[in-house]
Amino acid sequence: MKRTITAIFIAAAALCACTGPAAEERAALIPQPCEIDYQAGSFTLPEGLEIAVASRELAPQAGYLTEALAKYTDASISEGTSGDVVLAIDPA
Repeated sequence: MKRTITAIFIAAAALCACTGPAAEERAALIPQPCEIDYQAGSFTLPEGLEIAVASRELAPQAGYLTEALAKYTDASISEGTSGDVVLAIDPA
């Protein structure tokens, strides 16, 4: 009986030692940023949000973003480098 209690205690201590601190909550962003500075406040999407694409190859992604934001704002897509949101490929 004494051995059983000792074995249970050792197993419990080993399990506690194996658990690390709680993982930091990660933001649902792709790509995952190196650092996030959370601050109080909010961001409101403007009515008639304009999503610009720097090249036609990004049109499918702009369409996906437009559909995802449809329940929050009336978004439109235009080609160019100016808009509320601009999708562009970084050549780096």
